Amino acid sequence: MQRTTYPLDQTYWYLRPDAITRLTHDTHVDVVIVGGGMAGLSAAHSAIKRGLKVALVEKAFVGAGASGKSSGFITPDAEFSFRDLVRMHGMDAQRIWEFITSGVETIRSNIIDHSIECQYQEKDTLMVATTQRSFKKLTHEHETRLHYNLKSNLHSKDTIQTIINSPYYFGGVSYGNTFSIKAFDYCRAMKQILQKLGVQIYEESPVIAISPQGIKTEAAQVFAQNIIVATDYQLPDLAAFSYDIYHVQTFLMASAPLPPEYAQMLFPERPMMGWDTDLIYHYFRMTEDNRLLLGGADLFATYSPYASGHNPRIFKQLSNYAHTYFPYLPLQWEYMWPGLIGITKDLFPLAGKDKDNPNIYYISGAAGLPWAAALGNYAIEALYDNNNQLDAIFDPYRRFLVPHAIQAVIGTRLAFALSNFGQVGSL
Repeated sequence: MQRTTYPLDQTYWYLRPDAITRLTHDTHVDVVIVGGGMAGLSAAHSAIKRGLKVALVEKAFVGAGASGKSSGFITPDAEFSFRDLVRMHGMDAQRIWEFITSGVETIRSNIIDHSIECQYQEKDTLMVATTQRSFKKLTHEHETRLHYNLKSNLHSKDTIQTIINSPYYFGGVSYGNTFSIKAFDYCRAMKQILQKLGVQIYEESPVIAISPQGIKTEAAQVFAQNIIVATDYQLPDLAAFSYDIYHVQTFLMASAPLPPEYAQMLFPERPMMGWDTDLIYHYFRMTEDNRLLLGGADLFATYSPYASGHNPRIFKQLSNYAHTYFPYLPLQWEYMWPGLIGITKDLFPLAGKDKDNPNIYYISGAAGLPWAAALGNYAIEALYDNNNQLDAIFDPYRRFLVPHAIQAVIGTRLAFALSNFGQVGSL
């Protein structure tokens, strides 16, 4: 029987970090990074390895935002499958896939090289079809992957239950060389690693202004030759992208620890990270301590202007989903929390130099930890090596389906909803 008591409205691994250092005095560095999530940490790591003097400034604490709250899926798939990339970008699809995969490997190598304790677990990526029509799309995904020499396994309705123990999926596609982590622990460990390498990290220091000379907080300034702004959906608070960056909201629930045999029961052959083919998809995996993580939302909550904690409607929806698809799991939900993730209208990240001040670089809308890690590295390469191979795709000033003039009339939420679903619906 499922417990119907509403879970605690908090991220179950969240603890207030200690050893906070605030920016209280002016300092001079080669590069200053605004934002302590995956993109900012990766940029700082890439910069310090070049021998640059680096400062990172975070308004709360490292890992406080979407990176630390995430479900920890480290896979190239995010909002788009590989087939989606091919249909959108043709011959560039493989370069984009390799770019995202480089983010996967950045995270993996950091974990291995620095012995980071973050519940690193090798898990295959699994996409499961909730309808016969969506299974046909997954079949095309499988065929596209094989055409480009990417590994892929197709599971029919007759065989999918050997992969995931549920009779309600119509099939699926899986591939390996992916893994899961407790992303908050990864971010906190990277903070300590970067500090040992010499990066100045200032937390609880909200940036109030950015200029070509550096950044300013209420207490002090950081003067720098180059500035990287990696604040995800909060970028419009500091830069002129209010029409181009918004957010989507998702919810993640964590069950009480299950007896070990149930993890084996859910994924009979090997551990998996799964998500389904619903338009607003559900995603799930088991943690190291045998909790089921289950995420999702609905149309109304996805484009909510604010994070809505304690949401009984979403709790009921996710609980019903788990009860329907995995009725044998004795689930008691202990935690549930919302997260806001930055997006653009075409669901591709925004990354590039300021058009008037080329020493200022923006990163936003990186939906997925590997995207963020790869973009952090790319920002340093763009600033110091003039790497511009993917600039046209990430261009912060590119045109979107709904122009600014129409968005001003219909509103930001509707403009992004129409653009996002128009993009997804065309794939």
